[in-house]
Amino acid sequence: MNPRSGGDAVPLRNRIVTVVAATLGTQVVASGALALLPTIAPKVGESLKIAPAWVGYYVTLIYAGAMVASLLSGNLVRRWGAGRAAQAALGIIAVGCLLSAIPSLPAMALGALVLGSSYGLVTPSSSHLLIRFGSAKSINFIFSVKQSGVPLGGMIAGAIAPAIALTLGWQSTFLIGAAACLATATLLEPLRRSWDTDRNPNIKLLQNPLSILGLVHGVPVLRWLMMVIISYVVVQICLTTFVVTALVTEIGFSLLEAGFLFSLIQLVGALGRLFWGWSADRLRSELGLLGALGLMMGGISLGVAFMTPNWPKLAIYGSFILLGAMAIGWNGVYLAALARYSPPGQVSTVSGISVFYSSWGILLGVPAFAALHQVLGSYAPLFGLLALASYGGALACWLAHKGIPSSPTLEPTAGSP
Repeated sequence: MNPRSGGDAVPLRNRIVTVVAATLGTQVVASGALALLPTIAPKVGESLKIAPAWVGYYVTLIYAGAMVASLLSGNLVRRWGAGRAAQAALGIIAVGCLLSAIPSLPAMALGALVLGSSYGLVTPSSSHLLIRFGSAKSINFIFSVKQSGVPLGGMIAGAIAPAIALTLGWQSTFLIGAAACLATATLLEPLRRSWDTDRNPNIKLLQNPLSILGLVHGVPVLRWLMMVIISYVVVQICLTTFVVTALVTEIGFSLLEAGFLFSLIQLVGALGRLFWGWSADRLRSELGLLGALGLMMGGISLGVAFMTPNWPKLAIYGSFILLGAMAIGWNGVYLAALARYSPPGQVSTVSGISVFYSSWGILLGVPAFAALHQVLGSYAPLFGLLALASYGGALACWLAHKGIPSSPTLEPTAGSP
């Protein structure tokens, strides 16, 4: 990484504000596409005559695809360039949306796999660009701004997808999602030419997966950070996947009201990412903040375990909003920690490995959540069980802190804030 150049010498397209805006827009569109089905699950279930809880298996297939693709993403970003990789991801997500619009379980399952295979490219390509053009002094906030695109995309999906499904049919939501992806990929083209000057076409795409995983297993802080993402992503994905269905089927919310609360959860999650990122830069302790978030998530999850239809709506709204601020708000600080402790030149690869491990957490957590619902017959105690994952992640943060090397690898990079 090069030392910072003077702000006036940096072209506008390479300044960090431009890079953050573009990666944020890409993340919003990609995340919104993935959030479409969870926000309209009751309508899709009614149309296909299946239980809405089956949405959990759709989400599982998405992350199964992401898990496989994530081990290739680091080399692909370095070979194609981060800009081209982002465009490819958006194009493939569009195909996944089109497949998901077909009212057939096999087609939707294939659509989920396609969505996941492309989503595994979004974070590594963005991390590559942010660490290349960003500043080490504000790295947590920079990553958190970009990562706020995940809940913002979910918020937009929650706000408009139910209304579109009720008025135009649920298939229309996926068609609109596909169009948004293609439009965003087109807008990235002028920026891509400048961003991809560091690509290396000689890098091999295929590599031994064990050697890729060994990159993090040999660094104690990175090894424990993989355990953090497994734990925290279980809380996040189970919250965002099942909250609408739980509110509609057990608490008595309408689909529109549940979608509204879903949007609020995503909004506070986005704001939380900005606040936690700013706080981590001030505290200079990503791992300490991440551990504290785990402890707070666990406490709120235990409270939600006692939720009933008799609860005041203010209590229901408040509990899920607070949980969303933490369960959705940790990711930017986490990715900044990965960037700080990654070996030089390997940020995109380490980010891809984190997607691999987060996918494992989702593959284990979401089906378990759905299966336990069949046994317990209620979502509330299942939200309470998420405290176990929260506290496990907090413990992993403490162990990661003990493994911090004496000299973090993150250096100031070229660009201008």
